[in-house]
Amino acid sequence: MNLSKTITAIAFLTALSPAVFSQNTEKAKSDYVYLTGTRFTYPLIEKWIAEYKKENPSARIGLLKKGEVTDSANVFIVSHKLDDAKQKETDAYVQVAEYALLPIANEANPIVKKTAKTGIDGAKFKELFIKGKDDELLTQEEKTQRQAKNPSLVYTRATASCASISFADHFGYVWEDINGKGVSGDDKNLLQAVQKDTNGLSYNNLGYIYDLKTRLPVKGIAIIPIDLNQNGKLDPQEQIYGNLDQVIGYLENNPDEKGIPTAYVNLIFNKSQPNAALQSFLSWVLTKGQKYNHEVGFFNAPPKALAKQLKSLPIIPN
Repeated sequence: MNLSKTITAIAFLTALSPAVFSQNTEKAKSDYVYLTGTRFTYPLIEKWIAEYKKENPSARIGLLKKGEVTDSANVFIVSHKLDDAKQKETDAYVQVAEYALLPIANEANPIVKKTAKTGIDGAKFKELFIKGKDDELLTQEEKTQRQAKNPSLVYTRATASCASISFADHFGYVWEDINGKGVSGDDKNLLQAVQKDTNGLSYNNLGYIYDLKTRLPVKGIAIIPIDLNQNGKLDPQEQIYGNLDQVIGYLENNPDEKGIPTAYVNLIFNKSQPNAALQSFLSWVLTKGQKYNHEVGFFNAPPKALAKQLKSLPIIPN
């Protein structure tokens, strides 16, 4: 090949390469699943990925954690109620599991003995955690009197998180309305703050409150029981907090229960970018993957709800 032909060939390849690269990039995006988002869901996501890969060893799927480059993520985990009006036009989401939040206290907190037989009703539950309208108007003397009456110190997240948003939403409020001392870090740090303070009071998800091996409450923590039928006592059917599987069983058998804060785990993705790998994974999660939810403290949505989510998946052409 003479010099002029060589130069022409190089020029052609140079002009072609951006288009080829773009096509290859789009193809690459369509055959992987990289997730990131709500951290307390990671044990569940990791379990799903591990079991899915046993059936699909060549699957390109992974969980991007804090400190890793998350720019390549194409699925985002958000575990609070989504406002459809705030979603992008290209966004789609699937509700893949449910979780619950329970009020907890340090096991030495006097409130534990005080509520052991009666529990707390909805009004008391709200009073413990949500700021009163007149809180900022109280004098120091009134604050001291209130503190003496209820010495518990509520701990909450210092910044917005899925758990704090969902917990406040249960009472019809936003996360800033949760009363108490803000804790930096994540929900594990929130749990640790209560374990260290004998007057500590807070809320957390089942996977952190209970030891996933023994299924019993973690050391130093007691669950504050909720009087679900609000009759002033804990009836046998309300005594569900002794172990993790009791709570999960109750929630699945009583999907309309409104006394316990619950929320969905949502996986958000771009519906305008066909991704056969993602569709395969989501289909598996909503069917075979559900049997792993209990192991890490999550529970299953009713079968009809799961079927509806499965039907909502975008159809990806082969």
